[in-house]
Amino acid sequence: MKSPLLDENLLTEVEKFNERDLQEKSFLTELIKIVNQKDLSDKFIELAFYGKYVNGLFKSLQLAKSNHQISNTNQIQEDLIQNVLKLKELLKEIVSSTEIEKIFNERFSELNPNHFENILNLVKDLNKIKKYLNYIKRNS
Repeated sequence: MKSPLLDENLLTEVEKFNERDLQEKSFLTELIKIVNQKDLSDKFIELAFYGKYVNGLFKSLQLAKSNHQISNTNQIQEDLIQNVLKLKELLKEIVSSTEIEKIFNERFSELNPNHFENILNLVKDLNKIKKYLNYIKRNS
């Protein structure tokens, strides 16, 4: 059953809530359509969780590089890579055999600098979505 939160207005509401545009809005719009068609709202919620988590790890790694008192940068980096791979696998599972699988492969599937930047943009957007979903959950 389609989650009432995952409707066509979700991304617009997320942008209003965060007062920022989503960088991967067109991909996310198509992704939500597929999630609804395949009844995978639980996978989308999980994807948003990983997005928020990876975003936090990335920020921690950036902070660690500027603060030499933080000594576990290798662990943070390993955790970041492991969770980016989990996020990509989850995305791959959702888009498998769909019209946006090609877009996923062209923009997000490899760990090269261009794809990594695209992934980080997507992660930032998923982080915003998760924050909005948490807000809705707390206030309902």
